[in-house]
Amino acid sequence: MKVYNLCRMKLLGPDAWTGEASRTRRRYYEGEFVVGQGPILKEAEGEAA
Repeated sequence: MKVYNLCRMKLLGPDAWTGEASRTRRRYYEGEFVVGQGPILKEAEGEAA
């Protein structure tokens, strides 16, 4: 994972990478897994639970 992040940082630059990393982390920990699509985040307005 560390090598992947370093490669992404080199490709995108540190500023763009931080935005991508935070979105990826949020999808991984808060998303609902859908087979064939990966983790999907629900919209804040659509959640009534």
